[in-house]
Amino acid sequence: MNQARLPLTRTVRKLLPVALLGLVAACAETGGTTASAPTASAVGQDSTGDTVSVALRARGDGNQTVTLSAGLDYTCNGVLEDAPAASASELTNIVCTDGSTGTATLVYDATAQPSQFVFSRPGKSAGSIRF
Repeated sequence: MNQARLPLTRTVRKLLPVALLGLVAACAETGGTTASAPTASAVGQDSTGDTVSVALRARGDGNQTVTLSAGLDYTCNGVLEDAPAASASELTNIVCTDGSTGTATLVYDATAQPSQFVFSRPGKSAGSIRF
């Protein structure tokens, strides 16, 4: 029996990043150990209008892994090597599953908590997400 495939609606595509972020990150290897639960996460939109999510996870080596996900479109990973500091920021390179690369900056507030994540994938998309 031939079953018809239904296309993903825009609404479903917007909800997938949130659902898939935990799944993708839980499967990722970070610092030689399985990824931990997110220490911070947020959801926003990229420059193309796609819903994107970002999650920070502690690694066994003291660094943090950052995962940016746009559902089925792409997932990007990077490593933050500096300890969180009040009113500071850190830049990292990101590598994405669609073959693109880019940069991301995590900005910390006055209490050393993540406040904003800014990313750019030249020729693809960019965005700013508030925690």
